[in-house]
Amino acid sequence: MLGAKAVSLFGPDTEEAFGHLGFTNVLGWADPERALSVGMMTSGKPMLHPALGDLWLLTRAIGQEAPKVARTGIWFTKT
Repeated sequence: MLGAKAVSLFGPDTEEAFGHLGFTNVLGWADPERALSVGMMTSGKPMLHPALGDLWLLTRAIGQEAPKVARTGIWFTKT
């Protein structure tokens, strides 16, 4: 799963992010632009649970609060 500019599972402005949503209780992703990796385990609630909105808000908050790092080194070089 890949990030996106506006709407992404990993928060806004996460075009370089990648990760995966597990079956019911695992979410993990990395965002090289922020030098960030996240691993979350929830209580295993099904996908259509009332707290799904809270999970969405949490992933957005992480993406918004983590600043992008300077683009130096081989990992941030684009060709």
